[in-house]
Amino acid sequence: MKNNWLWLGPVFVVFGAGLWGLESFFRVHLNEFFSPTILVLIEHVLGIFLTVPFLIASRHKLKKIPPKAWFFIILSGSLGSAVGTTFFTMALKEMNASVANLLLKLQPVFCVLFARLILKEKWGKDFVKWALVALASGVAIALSGNEVDLQNFSLDLGLIFISITAMTWGFSTVAGRGAMIHIPASVAVPVRFIVGFFTLLLMAGAKGELDLAALNPNRLLEGEIFWNYLGLVTIAGVLPTFLYLKGLAHTSATVGGFCEMTQTFVAVLVSWVALGQPLMPLQLLGGLVLLWAVYKINLDFAKANKKS
Repeated sequence: MKNNWLWLGPVFVVFGAGLWGLESFFRVHLNEFFSPTILVLIEHVLGIFLTVPFLIASRHKLKKIPPKAWFFIILSGSLGSAVGTTFFTMALKEMNASVANLLLKLQPVFCVLFARLILKEKWGKDFVKWALVALASGVAIALSGNEVDLQNFSLDLGLIFISITAMTWGFSTVAGRGAMIHIPASVAVPVRFIVGFFTLLLMAGAKGELDLAALNPNRLLEGEIFWNYLGLVTIAGVLPTFLYLKGLAHTSATVGGFCEMTQTFVAVLVSWVALGQPLMPLQLLGGLVLLWAVYKINLDFAKANKKS
């Protein structure tokens, strides 16, 4: 089974990241009613409610987790789940969602650099070649969407926000990998939400948003808002986080960073199957090439690190 996880790990990361790619559908609407910090704060409260039972059931495993792993999961939760998600939500207020997702293709670059510096992960001899193929494929998928409007793109706050998102999410992948070597997913997922919640609480307090006017609790039970939050927390929140972290326990941060690029392709496939949106030939070709490039990166990495 251990050898099987060499391939199952990246598959889990791909599906987890793919479901994360659906979050824009929910966030864009919720952005109309809540500030970015409050939106993500409420999301984390609901995430804690859904995942704490798993933490309670796994409490006997807590003593076996080394301090270094706790440090990594705290970094992953605060920077990835809280700070990065908030800046992504802020970016969606400033720019087209498709453009934001296009610019997020820089995330693996940050991930690879952090993985090399922090986790000392080695690159294989063909890594650069397949990494460039993966990046080009991801950009092709995003650019082939009808909604991508680069004509009105400018160097504004949205670019700053999405750059911070790419950097924090890239680092979060590395921290998540460092944590998942020692922490089971049943512990890591609720802890990530809990850490994210307290980080967001501090952020909201610093911005003076911890009041009823900003929290807007009466809105939460309104039909469309309720269903958007339910979808965000379950389909694009808890479920992909479980899949992603479980996969990352058996996948290097370097490979995981490129697996996350598939989220745009998975989102396109879901839109095609569930919403009847047309699947462009370039999107299909780009997605297949991207999956092949990720496969080659994973194989190349395994060979380069087989003695580790």
